[in-house]
Amino acid sequence: MKILVTGANGYIGSKVVKKLCDFGVEVIATDLSCTNIDKRACFIEANIFEEREEWKSFFKNPDVCLHLAWRNGFVHNSNKHMLDLSNHYRFLTKLIDEGINQIAVMGTMHEIGYWEGVIDENTPCNPLSQYGIAKNALRKSIELYSLQKGCKFQWLRAYYIFGDDTFGNSIFCKIRQAVERGEKTFPFTTGKNKYDFIHIDDLAKQISMCVMQDKVLGIINVCSGKAVSLAEQVEWYISYNKLPIELKYGVYPDRPYDSPCIYGDNSKIRNIVLKSKRILVTGCKGQLGFDCMRELSNREYINVRGIDIEDLDLTNESDTKAFLFNYKPDIVIHNAAWTSVDIAEENEEKVYQINSLAPKFIAEACNVLGAKMIYISTDYVFDGLGNTPFEIDDSKCGLSVYGRTKSLGEDYIVSSHNKYFIVRISWAFGKNGNNFVKTMLKIADEGKNEVKVVSDQIGSVTYTRDLAKLLCDMIETDKYGIYHATNEGFLSWADFAKKIFELSKKNVKVIPISTNEYLNMFPQQAKRPLNSRLSKSSLDEAGFNRLPKWEDALKRYLDEMK
Repeated sequence: MKILVTGANGYIGSKVVKKLCDFGVEVIATDLSCTNIDKRACFIEANIFEEREEWKSFFKNPDVCLHLAWRNGFVHNSNKHMLDLSNHYRFLTKLIDEGINQIAVMGTMHEIGYWEGVIDENTPCNPLSQYGIAKNALRKSIELYSLQKGCKFQWLRAYYIFGDDTFGNSIFCKIRQAVERGEKTFPFTTGKNKYDFIHIDDLAKQISMCVMQDKVLGIINVCSGKAVSLAEQVEWYISYNKLPIELKYGVYPDRPYDSPCIYGDNSKIRNIVLKSKRILVTGCKGQLGFDCMRELSNREYINVRGIDIEDLDLTNESDTKAFLFNYKPDIVIHNAAWTSVDIAEENEEKVYQINSLAPKFIAEACNVLGAKMIYISTDYVFDGLGNTPFEIDDSKCGLSVYGRTKSLGEDYIVSSHNKYFIVRISWAFGKNGNNFVKTMLKIADEGKNEVKVVSDQIGSVTYTRDLAKLLCDMIETDKYGIYHATNEGFLSWADFAKKIFELSKKNVKVIPISTNEYLNMFPQQAKRPLNSRLSKSSLDEAGFNRLPKWEDALKRYLDEMK
């Protein structure tokens, strides 16, 4: 992607160019000078108000134009706003005529005029200053022209900005300048009006993320989404920066066109920022990893990377951490694990490396990066005694190498990170990989008339497609902790087999047997818990939806497999 940024040397433009470069975007920066422009950008000096036969090719054929250029933005009633309007219109429409894919233009809350409360994309505009009138006219005209020409259009509506206040013309800049002049007081209004304040670095990040995607279009509020009084914000600013100056209230009247309380609805930008987060999915070719990748794609996450065993040896600490520090994920969904329960008994050291040490290495890296981490665990961490559902904080005592190593993986994560979701599941089945359902269907397809299945192990099944949806719900929150997540309802393996044959219309008789009988038939098997019931109260308390009933999940899975 190649993005043209006009007004690139300005207060906002210089920060946006730097942020886009940080994101790895190819940036064409244009302005009348390049004093403050990041050297990683390609600078092309130009006066965009001049006539030119071709602008798009002159700027090396960008995919997107981010139009930040504007004169006298802090002088709201300057006549230059209306005088320049036709020049802005001519430049942008020419780019559209030349086939640019996407236009994003900087807007302002001053388009709205007098308004009390929250502003969304449908709030009517009645601007009360030349600045607001000109911006509103440009928005309406370019929006209409883009629609007619099939160009994607974004209007990035900004509010009140602070930060890096040696450069700019905001009230925060003026306070800095007064301090440099040695003044002890600063003439001020009443300061009662409430506005939506955002730090310039946060604004630059939001603007960059908007133009790096083309799914969310139209008016987008780039803002904090909350109202703070001018007095409170300025007093905080003076205190935070330890400036030796005091506000002198009431010297200036509040401007008649300013609202007592106005702020932006930031739901669209929050969604854009969320969907732009870097997500790493380990074990992406397994049952759950496959469904996580599919669900993230369905939700239009744009920076998702899946890895599997051939991509990275997660048991190698230096390689794993180097990979994570280079990729810098915001979220890691760690599905990769040794899941062959019986074979694990003969490979304890290797299983320990995969199920215990690998999540430890990932958690330590995530802690440094500040990244969220999901770790998929198991009912096998419990001893399987009793007949009541296990709670998340019940004592752990795994019966097998698999159960004990997964339990240690949990412990390592808890001790080295705080942004974790540990999700215990049981009896998983999904589209990609081997599972009990596929085994039963294979038995039927081979023409067998009966099968012996254990009937005294009671638990729940987990359809990985349902679980993937829950995991994606989790990463969109900060509700960290340990959870149990299986499809609703308890059953035995024999019950499960019967329902598989019933729904798939296979004529196979299920003969229930005990675990002891099964072990007599296959003595090399690992010990398995008789009670795998898991309580879902932690999901309820956090406000997450439980997974659907297991019969419904199985039916949908069989339909999918067809």
